[in-house]
Amino acid sequence: MKYKAIIFDFDGVLFDSERIHLHACNQVFQTIGFTIPEEKYFQSYVGLSDNEMFDLILNDMNIKLKPEQVKSLRKNKISAYKDYVTQHTSLEGVPGVKKFILTHAQTINNFAICSGATNEEIEATLVKLENGELRRYFKHIISIDDISTGKPSPEGYLLAANRLSTPPQHCLAIEDTPVGVSAAKNAGMTVVGITTSHDKFTLYHADFIADTYDEIDNWISD
Repeated sequence: MKYKAIIFDFDGVLFDSERIHLHACNQVFQTIGFTIPEEKYFQSYVGLSDNEMFDLILNDMNIKLKPEQVKSLRKNKISAYKDYVTQHTSLEGVPGVKKFILTHAQTINNFAICSGATNEEIEATLVKLENGELRRYFKHIISIDDISTGKPSPEGYLLAANRLSTPPQHCLAIEDTPVGVSAAKNAGMTVVGITTSHDKFTLYHADFIADTYDEIDNWISD
């Protein structure tokens, strides 16, 4: 096995959560008079951290707020996201991800998460994801809370590799957004783009593009 660690993005890679994030965002944005259409959200904002996304959205809408007001909006968005996931007894992962993790835990078993989501959002979801069965496989979780610059900066991926005690060139990253692919590539990793949030044309710079985890599994095994 040429890879000694696998680092997963979270939203869209482990759990199809982007529409939940959009719903949570719109809950808070409607309090100041607007909402984000789904097409615009997926085209322009998916893959960004809340810090970067909120600044960009407010700039795009030409809305000026004080820093403390923006901070309050972000806090309310996190609460709205957590409220949604905690209402569910169990959440299903991206199709095939559970089998993929269980299979490669037998040979690699050196997994981390590198996400632009907050630690609160990730942990609240992992408790419910596949009845909480996947949480124990992730030795480290790198969230936006752990770094100073979000994707496409490689900071998060480099930190994940360091904590896994694995050189970046021996890490496989799995991403679903263009900025995520760029972040992992900038860190010197091999990157698989999975088409849960974007099509293959926008993930063109990944080393391999897959529609399913079975395709990723077959590619790794070749």
